[in-house]
Amino acid sequence: MGRFLPTSCVAVVVGLTTIAAGETRAGVVLVLQSGSPTPVAGGFQYTYDASLNNDTQLQPGDYFSIIDFVGYVGGSVFSSNPNLIAASAVATTPPPLFQGYFDDPTIPNLLFTYIGPAVTTGPNSDLGDFGAVSIYGPSGLVVETASTHKQDTQNGLYDIVEGNTTRVRGPSIDTLGTPAPPGIVLAGLGAIGMIGFAACRRWAWA
Repeated sequence: MGRFLPTSCVAVVVGLTTIAAGETRAGVVLVLQSGSPTPVAGGFQYTYDASLNNDTQLQPGDYFSIIDFVGYVGGSVFSSNPNLIAASAVATTPPPLFQGYFDDPTIPNLLFTYIGPAVTTGPNSDLGDFGAVSIYGPSGLVVETASTHKQDTQNGLYDIVEGNTTRVRGPSIDTLGTPAPPGIVLAGLGAIGMIGFAACRRWAWA
């Protein structure tokens, strides 16, 4: 006779699905510009184009950040639109809602904070150029995270706080040890989730 799936099985499958879903949409999309990083005095300048996703809004205090920008050259972080989005280097970045990642406080993060007087709504394909100089090149993969606001389809207001974590090209001490691209990681998580669900299902009907 069949039995109900154990709560632990449901939690594992839902948890893996949630992790995968968290990387499918990024409120702010950072893309390393073609030809970047470029050699400059003291290292390599990484310059990113930033765009705002559809049905997403930047409100004062929202931010996007590059985590553990190794080899950061002090004072080099920049924003091409500092009156709208301020640039700073910080030890750690507060994880956005429902997001988690390793953040080494000994390696600076690049933090870009929205300070505009009015909201900016996506899709917006050009928020400006952002980046910094690192002593390291060529690029590897680093974590990008963002906290933005998403539109509530029930009331039309942008009152849902949205957190996202993804990967972007950036400086890496060891490019051979770079984590797998998000698509590969998500495929693996999906496979693990399905295997776990199948095993639990067999247990339930044993």
